[in-house]
Amino acid sequence: MERKPSKSSPENFPLELFFSALNAAVDAIVITDIDSRILWVNNSFKELTGYSYSEVVGKRPSILKSGVHNDEFYKSLWGTINSGKTWQGEMWNKKKNKSRYLEEQTITPVKDENDIVTHFIAIKRDVTEKKQIQKQLQHSQKMEDIGRMTGGISHNFNNKLASILGYTEIIAEKLHELPELPALQKNTLIKYNKRVFDAGISAKQLVEQLKTFCREKAGEFHQISIKENVHEILTFAKAALPSTIEIFEDIENDLPSIESDTSLLHQLVMALITNAVTSMKSGGKLTLNVSRQEIKNQYCNSCNSILEGDYIQLSVSDTGIGIPPENFPKLFLPFFTTNQMEGKTGMGLSVLHGLIHEQHGHVTVKSELNKGSTFSLLFRYSNNVDLSSEKQNKDNAELTEEPAEKHILVVDDNPVVIELLRSILVNEKYKLSTAINGQEALKIFMDEPTDFNLILTDQTMPEFTGVELAKVIKTISKEVPIILMSGYKESDIELTSEERSLFYGFIEKPFKIKDLMNCVLEIMET
Repeated sequence: MERKPSKSSPENFPLELFFSALNAAVDAIVITDIDSRILWVNNSFKELTGYSYSEVVGKRPSILKSGVHNDEFYKSLWGTINSGKTWQGEMWNKKKNKSRYLEEQTITPVKDENDIVTHFIAIKRDVTEKKQIQKQLQHSQKMEDIGRMTGGISHNFNNKLASILGYTEIIAEKLHELPELPALQKNTLIKYNKRVFDAGISAKQLVEQLKTFCREKAGEFHQISIKENVHEILTFAKAALPSTIEIFEDIENDLPSIESDTSLLHQLVMALITNAVTSMKSGGKLTLNVSRQEIKNQYCNSCNSILEGDYIQLSVSDTGIGIPPENFPKLFLPFFTTNQMEGKTGMGLSVLHGLIHEQHGHVTVKSELNKGSTFSLLFRYSNNVDLSSEKQNKDNAELTEEPAEKHILVVDDNPVVIELLRSILVNEKYKLSTAINGQEALKIFMDEPTDFNLILTDQTMPEFTGVELAKVIKTISKEVPIILMSGYKESDIELTSEERSLFYGFIEKPFKIKDLMNCVLEIMET
């Protein structure tokens, strides 16, 4: 007995309901015949492409071709679906208004009862924004990883620079104490030694720029007038720029204050001015504009964040050579050098990356080859105990000898730094004990807790950090002064006020011998 179809079987399902369901789908749907002629599209197809049903029926999907993919791409696609297999992938297509978009697409062959392909059905979805967000996240992670790596390299390199600069200072002093050396030979050696020292200073400055790039925590900023500061910076810049550069200033009146620091703002603006000038080798126009802007759906070219809201925009425009589009993703990476920075270290814009984001600001870039570039800084606006001793940086302090009974404990996991400090301090007639980690230092100290007049300790060491060592030592002897040393900036070491109070002072590596001894002498004289 033949079974009658139930009321819910496909045979009794209204055809109109099928089409209504397909038309209600969020994804665009296209049905073609075996010759790829479009037979039907749903309503979402028009939203996706801009083409209406009547405009595409009878035509082929190639009307959407973007020109991005080569013939091999389409040959592979058609080879897959003509063999009866489903094709899935991403494809760049072009809308009716000629704009390109990235499409996630699935094309499924439809077969008859003889297993012969008769039609194709394609389901399409715009994933342009999704890919942009993924790209943004990947870029942010990349910059974060580079920042961590850069910070580690900077710290280690500073330890090496400490010995290079320290020993060149010692050599310079010893050379002057060699009366038996012929004057010509002595002067030559002094000259060569100074070149080593100068190269070390240049390397130190480069490391400072690297450390600025990877700065993550904000400093202590205050409300400043951007108009007054920019006007002062321009006055300074005009005196230093070549006469072939014309400078134009356009600063809006009644601008609100921004949260920043005068010196950091100076660095930011000068970095942009320098970059603009080097792009105009034969001269040109430099325009500095400051105004309030309402930003909508823009991207920071440095961190790739989406920007929305009210900002103070500081723009520096030039009429230089411009930036090739392929260089945009690399502009703010350390050591990347564009034609605009030919002959430079490539650190100018990467330093800008660190400084602007420390102030919760952003940077956007527009450029056209052979016409110029515009770099815009965006600032939000609104209507601690210092480890360094005040006298530490007195360059004119006189070094005096201390009696031999003064005892210093030096703690550093870098043997080269220990040997440098030994050379300096023993030469100044101090008794010296050394340790290469916190545990060894603690053992030495506990053997003679009242014998030490000063402890010099590095911060980043295995087993014990300098802070952890200081905490233990202070429970044994509150009186012994401790100086913290580090290849990191003082502001980059996260310490509580209680932890800061453990230390008499802070010395950043690499250091000048005079600065080190000024700090040591200040302690020994008290």
